[in-house]
Amino acid sequence: MRPIFYLILVAVHTTCKSVPDSTSAKGNLSDSLNVITVDIQVNGMTCHGCEMTISKVIGNLEGVFEVTASYTDSLAEIKFDSSLITLTEISDSIDNIGYKVIR
Repeated sequence: MRPIFYLILVAVHTTCKSVPDSTSAKGNLSDSLNVITVDIQVNGMTCHGCEMTISKVIGNLEGVFEVTASYTDSLAEIKFDSSLITLTEISDSIDNIGYKVIR
């Protein structure tokens, strides 16, 4: 039984060593992105639930990395890749869920 266990352990160890360093891959990937951050004025948010709705819906769009909505400031700060999604598409998505983007 021991020789089989040893072979499995060696195979797992070898496989793990062949995985590339994620830090260097991430650095190369971020260099190729067109990431911008914008503040959008949004009317109609009245509570934390509104903030969470905007953050969840917009955060799930392809190309959007981060959303911070504030009902007290009537703002949504959005970080996105402009090569994957446009500001107009993001604004339309906010309008479509019942809020009003001030353009």
